[in-house]
This record gives sequence, structure tokens and C-alpha cells, in this order.
Amino acid sequence: MAFTILNNTAAMMSLGELNKNVSSLGKQLKKVATGTKINGADDGAAEYSISEKMRVRIRALGQNEQNVKTGYNLLRVAEGGVQSQLDIMRTIKQKVIDACNDTNTDLDRETIQKEIDHGYQQIDDIAYDTNYNGKVLLCGGDYVKESVYAWEIKPDGELVEGSDRLNVIPDNYDTLDELTGPFDIFSRWKQTNDWTTSAPIELSTRNSTDGNPDTIKGTFDYTNVNEMDDKGIILRTYDANGIVSYSAFVFSRDASDSYEEYQNYGIPNKVDISSCTTVEQAVQAMATAITGTNLTNASASGKTLILESKNHSTVGNDSFLSSYTMYERVPRARAAATGLITSANFSGGVNRRGIPGDPDSGYEDGTPATYTISNVGAATNGSGFVIHGDRDIYIRLVEGSGLQAEGSRPARNMDADSDLETDNVFLLGKDSNISSFYLSDSRGYGSRITLSMSNGTITLTASGISPTGYASGNNYTVTDGFDADNLSYTGVKGAAITNLSNTPYSGDPAKAVLDASAYNISSTTNPDDIGEQLENFIAGLAGTTDKMLYYGRYSTFFEFVDSGSQNGMAGLTKAYAYSSVKTIDLNSMRSAVLNEGKTISEAFANLMQTSTQPYNYYLTSYLEKDDSGAVTGISFSDNMYTDSNIGNLMTKSEATLGYYELDFSGVDCSDPANLHETGFRFYCATDKLQWYNIMLYNGVEDIPEERPKSGTETEDITTIRVDIAGDVSNVTNPSELVDVIYNKADADLKELNHYYRLARMPDSTHLVLYDPRRTDVLTNTSDYPFHNEKGAKIADGAYDNVILSRRNVMENRFVIQDTDKSSMHTIIHLPRTTIDHVLGYKVGSGSPEDYTVTDAEMRQHMLGTYTKGVCDRAIDYLLDAQTLLGAQAQRLEATRGNIIIAAENEQASESVIRDADMAKEMTGYAKANILSQTAQSMLAQANQNSSQVLSLLQ
Repeated sequence: MAFTILNNTAAMMSLGELNKNVSSLGKQLKKVATGTKINGADDGAAEYSISEKMRVRIRALGQNEQNVKTGYNLLRVAEGGVQSQLDIMRTIKQKVIDACNDTNTDLDRETIQKEIDHGYQQIDDIAYDTNYNGKVLLCGGDYVKESVYAWEIKPDGELVEGSDRLNVIPDNYDTLDELTGPFDIFSRWKQTNDWTTSAPIELSTRNSTDGNPDTIKGTFDYTNVNEMDDKGIILRTYDANGIVSYSAFVFSRDASDSYEEYQNYGIPNKVDISSCTTVEQAVQAMATAITGTNLTNASASGKTLILESKNHSTVGNDSFLSSYTMYERVPRARAAATGLITSANFSGGVNRRGIPGDPDSGYEDGTPATYTISNVGAATNGSGFVIHGDRDIYIRLVEGSGLQAEGSRPARNMDADSDLETDNVFLLGKDSNISSFYLSDSRGYGSRITLSMSNGTITLTASGISPTGYASGNNYTVTDGFDADNLSYTGVKGAAITNLSNTPYSGDPAKAVLDASAYNISSTTNPDDIGEQLENFIAGLAGTTDKMLYYGRYSTFFEFVDSGSQNGMAGLTKAYAYSSVKTIDLNSMRSAVLNEGKTISEAFANLMQTSTQPYNYYLTSYLEKDDSGAVTGISFSDNMYTDSNIGNLMTKSEATLGYYELDFSGVDCSDPANLHETGFRFYCATDKLQWYNIMLYNGVEDIPEERPKSGTETEDITTIRVDIAGDVSNVTNPSELVDVIYNKADADLKELNHYYRLARMPDSTHLVLYDPRRTDVLTNTSDYPFHNEKGAKIADGAYDNVILSRRNVMENRFVIQDTDKSSMHTIIHLPRTTIDHVLGYKVGSGSPEDYTVTDAEMRQHMLGTYTKGVCDRAIDYLLDAQTLLGAQAQRLEATRGNIIIAAENEQASESVIRDADMAKEMTGYAKANILSQTAQSMLAQANQNSSQVLSLLQ
């Protein structure tokens, strides 16, 4: 029988199960061993892909965190450098404050400056040395953080680029005073002896009419002719031509009488009354003597003297009769030499030059000449010396103290027989202490010398001389000792005169007439145009040029001005500075005509009468009227002016200041930005290196608050900046431009208080620059030894050494890669803190050496006045840099925190996907292990069944 061998199906199935269970067991073991449920793509392709991407992200976040931490450390290094610079800058400010204290000498300030210079250098060193991994932090980088305006100080003035675009000045001179233009020139101050243009009034003269001459009467109050001996009178009289004479007359009964000169009346005329037995005869003798001098017509009526002026006009009304007193003069005794006079001449007299308060006139204060006599106490009692000034003054030294005339010298109004005087001799006590005594002679004439004495030293000062002539006092001399003289004069007592009367000239005097009849109109007669006519009248007398009337006796100009005019020049005084000027303001006529209804001619006449009232001692005014009684003008007389010279009472004149009229009507003001940094400049007539810039700016730029003062050691520059588009103004047309320039520039010019001023004009688009000096500085070389070639000049554009320029504020930049995208990163900014950025100057235009405490003006600039100074701005800059670095460091810290959180979240998310559930996986592992063991048992059992069959066959 045949045997068939069959497959062991059960074993095969068991083996297959075993293999599956072993594979499952391996996977479960791997999961348990690694703790992850995804160990390969075969564990879950999608999950595996997501997990791997997350792992890439987690590694990137880890590097980002490291980058941010590195950037934070870099910022902390930079912050430490800036903190050191800030500490140094605080120390520098402390040193500047110390240097501002006037207890420091110049040498002290130089020492302080050395410390400050080292501070500047140390700030720069820190900026260059602060680095991270070889990367310079505080001075590297070419990134422009911002562009700001900065004041750039040049060593010399230069044309500000683009500032000459205003084009309001004609180009008439290419060069002037060795300076490059183009320029135009101011008109010069001018005064003429006539009216060069028509005026609304006419000046003419009118001769006098006949009348009785001025008559003076006076009665001599004596009962006995002997009482009249040595009694004196003085006269002031005028001849037919108005020439004044002063004379003295003395009654004398003694032929030997000799009378001393009396002031400007000269030596008295001696009237011999020795043969007169009555007072009446003596008075007649006086009348005869006066008539004989041909001074005036004199007659006598009893005891009354009658004087009739030879001048048949009001001139004679100024005649007078009075009495006078003169002291008896006794011979002067000899004085021995003091032995104290070492030289002859006064010395040290220096004339004053220029005009006080006017630096351009080369002003230097004068010094009077002096003479000093020391050790006066050693002089012999009774010795003396002579001072030869304008008068000879004799000084006799005596014991004691005090200074008095030798002999008795009572007050002038005393009339005593003891009135004695030694001519020009003063007794000076050797122990005197005299602060100041003006020496004059016995006739009252001053010597122009002041005597002072202290501690035995006499100081003689030629102080009575005008300061401009102080040097002439060097010609005064002193001589030691003096001889006796035999001069003697009879004393004179004032004559007793009663019932004095003066009957003035009765005719109509010669007159100067101002005729305004052409304007005999009022608001009633001309209601439609009275305002216009009034303005024409006023403008015809006062404006850019003023009409004047010259009053001869007082050498005074009556100048017409108008304080109410739209022409700013009309209210200014223009007459020659060294003359007497009385301004007559025509503005009051407006109220008189428009409110009170007066005619223009009457308002003018009333104003003239009121204005000339201070001169009424001589000047008499009369209202001129027509046949209807209407006032048509005014006339003047003066008793010094007769028919022959009445034309000199009032004469015509006119004057104008040096000025320049600017026309802005053609300036395009539609866009203020077009006028930004434009302007013009004008030069002082008496200093070619002194000029003023008027600069416009549009108010929108970030301009530094405190501008350095313009000017150099040789150039006197003043710059006035006018905001044409700021909070105060918004210029849109030429009239508004003129208003803004006037309001700002004129106020600044007044504050400077030098010369030049601005004035508005009736045309609102015009401005006038004028020089208020009322003299032609080109010809007045005594006050202005230097002047420009053609006086004051003007040009478009500003010429300055302080330029407003843009300065780039630089910074260093570092990229901190805090993401996994190149376009997404953090940039940290490190401000440049080199010394030029800290102090705020432009390299090439300034240097740390400019900021020195050895210069008073720079000390003020460094500390600031009403705004922050250089030191405070430098500290602010470093503080801003410090806070910026700190803020960025804080940001990086926050960024690092965010990265850490993101990494943790990413890690957690990835763990959810990949990490195994150990309980579950252990259960799976146990299951796989059991199944594997079960499969092995089943396979063994299946194989055992086959073995049993085989064993049965054996």
C-alpha cells in the first residue's frame, strides 16, 4: 500500500500568525523603547510629515532665541559705552558752570578748558572703542537716521547760497569798499537853505510902519548931589541898525577917581558932577554924557533921566536902564615863591573824540588838563603862586583852612563903604580840605579852572573847557610867587533909581509872514475833499523830506513833522544834529480841521502860535486875517530885526535823512517756501565790515531754537530772521510781507540800538531803511574819521558766517534674525555718539575746539540763556541714545520670551503627534507578546501533531 505525505496546514497557519505577531511585537517594542508612536513614515505618513516639519521649526526657533540673546548682549555693551559718555558730558557741564563764575581768572579758565578738551577726546575714544565681536557699535555705519538743520559757523562771512533770489535791490555797483556786490547805495543826509519843492505856505516879509520909539524913564532918588558920588548905572541900547551896545556910567565928583571894568560893559564912563550943586544938574550931566556917546538920545526932566531909542522899531523895546555895584580895588601885596612849583604847564589834557554812545564815531572820552602841587604845608606862610588860565588867578597860602577872596568881598547886592577887594587874589589855608571850587576873578569872569585840595596836595583842573577842547588846557601855566602892583580902583555903588518905566515902540514892526490863504477852506466850504486837502497840506510840509523855518536870533530850526502820517519818515526829526531844533507836529491839525471845523489855514496859524510860544521873550506872533476876518496865516516880529534885516528873521530850509526805499511789489508771495532762506543785507555807512542781514524763513522747518551769534573777530554781523509762515504770520502777498518784515526787523533794530531803523510808507508794498544820524557822515570827518566810499550800501542776499545747513544724524544698524524668513527680522539702531553728533556740529564746519570756556560768549552759548545750551542738548542727545538702546534691549527680551513660548508650543504640538501613550503602547506590547507566544505554542503544537503521525509509521 502506498503512503502519501500531506502538508501541515495548521503549522503553516501558526507560522504565519507567529511572524505577524513577532513583527507587531517589534513595532510595539520600538514604540515602548522610544516613547514615540511615530518612528517612521510607515507609522503614519501624514503624521510623520507634520512631525518632521515641526521639528525643523523647533530647531529654527532655538537658533532665533540664540540670535536674540546675542543682540541683547550687543545692546548692553553699547548702552554701557553711552552711559560712560553721559557721565563725561555731565562732568563737562559742571566744568562749564565752574568756568562761568567770575572768581576764575583767565588762567583758571584755560586750565578748566584742558579738562574739557580731554573729556571731548574721551567721548570720541569711547565711541570708536566700543565694539562687539570686533563690530564697532557707536561710530560705525553709514545709515542716515534723519537730516536736521544745524547752525554752521564759518570762519568768515560768505553769501548764503540761494539767499539773493529776492531781487529787490538794483545791481548798480559791482564792487564797493573792496567788497564784491552787486550793491546799491543809500541816499545821504542833506539839508538845504531853501525849499526845493513847492509848499502849501508862502514865506514873505513886510516892512514896519512909523511909530514913536521906545522910551525909558527913571528918577534918581537923591536929595543931595553929594550922595550921587560914585553911583553907577548900566545901559543896553540899540542903534538904527539894531546893533546892541552895553555901557556903564558913574557919577564922579573927584577927578582922580579911576573905575574898574565891569563885566562886558567895559570901563565905565565917568560923568563929572564936581561942579553940580543940585541933583537935577547931575542928572542933566548924565543925559549929556549918554548923548555924547551916540548910543541913544538922552535928556533930563528934573531928577528924571529920559532915554529915547535911536532904533524906531520893536528892536528898541529890548533896551534897559539899571544900576550896578563894583567893589573898591586895593593894591596887591607881593607873595614870595612857595618853592613847590616844579614845572610851568598843565598836562594830561586830551580832547574828547566822536559822539558819546556812538562807537562808529571813534568815541574816546576826553581828559581835562591838570596841575598838582604837593606838600603845601611846607610852604612859607604868605607865599603864593599865579594860575594863568583864561584869567590870572593869584593864590596866597596862609595858615589855617578855607578859601576866600583877599579883603572883604560881600554879596553883590550889599552897598557898604567897607566893600574892598584885592584883584583876583585868594587866600588859601594850607590845611584846607576842598572838594571843588571854581576860580573866577573879581569881575566875575571865570578862569575855567577848578581847585581841589586834600592832604596837603592842591589839584588844579582845567574843567571849564569843553571836552572837545580839553587839550587846550595844556597851555595853562603856573608861576611861583607874584609881585605887588599899585593898581587901585574906586568902588562903585548902585544908583538909586525909582519910577522906572519903558514905553515900547508904537508902530507896526517889520514882520516875517507865513501865508496859508490858499487853504482857507474847511469841512463846511469843502465837505467832499477837506480830508484830502488837509493831507496834501500836511504832506507838503512833512514827509520823507521836512520843510523848516530857521529863526535867526535863537539859531533854531522850526521843523515840521507829522506823527500821524502813513509815511513813517514824516514823524522823524531831520535837522542838523548840532543845531537847535523845535519840532512842530502837524498831526494836531487833523482834529482841529475835521472835528472842530476850523479852516486849514487857521489850524496851521494856531499851531504855529502855540509852538513858538517858548520863544516869545523876543519873538512875537500875530494872526494874519483877510478882510472878512478869516485867519489866513501868521506873522512874526523880533525886536532885533528891522526893515533892513527882516529877511533874516525866518528863512527857509529843509532836511532829509539818509535812507533807502525798498519795493516789494514784485515779490511772488504765493508760496512762502519759495522765499525760504532769502533776504537782503545793508552795510553801515561808517564801518565797511559792519552789516545787517534780514533773512526770511517759512516757519515749517525744524530750526534749532538758539542760533549762535553772527560775526567774527573782524566782521560785525547782525542777522535778523523773519518768520513768514509761522504761528504769528502767514504771508500771501507783498503787503503782508512788508508788515512781517517791519514788525520783526524794526523791533530787533531798536533793541540793538545802533543806527538803522525801518519805516512804513503810504504804499503798503514799500519799506524805508533809514539812518537817523542827522549829519552827512561822509563829510563830518571830525565825528566820523572813517566812512565807506559812498556811504551806506545795500544788496540782495545775506552774507553771514552762521549758516543754516542740513546735518545728517547717522546711526549703525544690526539685523537680528529672529525668524526663519530673511525678510522678517528685527533691526536694532545704534545712534552715532561721536563728539560731532553729541555737540551737534557739522564735521568740516566746526570742531570741539570751538566750544571753549575761555570765550565769554561761547560760555553763554554752552549753558544757554532762555533756551537749552550746547551742554544740555548734548546730554539730551546721549539720554535719547541711552533710552533708545534700553528700549530696544527691552524689545529683544520680549522677543526672546515670545520665541521660547513659540518653541514650547511647537514642541508640545509635535509631541501630541509623535509621542506614544505608554499605557496604551505597553498594553499593545503585552498583547503582541502574548499573541507571539501563543503563535509559538500553536506552531509547536501543530508540528507535534505531525511528529506523532511519523512516529506511528516507524
